[in-house]
Amino acid sequence: MGKKASWIITLLAGLASFSIILAPYLAYKGNPFAILVYELFHPLCHQIESRSFYLWGYKMGVCTRCLGIYIGTFAFGVFESITATRLIRINEKILLTMIAPLTIDGTAQLIGFYVSNNIIRFITGIFAGAAFVFFVFPRIWNISDFFSIENHRKEK
Repeated sequence: MGKKASWIITLLAGLASFSIILAPYLAYKGNPFAILVYELFHPLCHQIESRSFYLWGYKMGVCTRCLGIYIGTFAFGVFESITATRLIRINEKILLTMIAPLTIDGTAQLIGFYVSNNIIRFITGIFAGAAFVFFVFPRIWNISDFFSIENHRKEK
């Protein structure tokens, strides 16, 4: 069950990443589904134009930081789900260290300390996506191992 759950999360992140990149293509082609994609992501992201990458002359479905989070979750999710080595398991301190760049960059910009750029936003998003995978996936697997039938049969 744990591996299935990690694949579901990975596939959802992949579908989201694909949709985010598909939105500007649909807009370029004049397809009305582009509006639907932008609206689906609107509750999850501010979608500020200056903080987005552009393809075909149209902004992507989310800002660069959110795009990094989705792509990082997808890419590292595929890696972890395929390998399932469980070697990459991070604790809370490493999790906080991996999301610190995103937090510092976003907060510093929010309070007006400096203006970030889209490359930094994207990279910090990828780190956050990777942190999510390496923190959450092993815990999903441990929960599923605990509740597995095979595990309880061995105890009897």
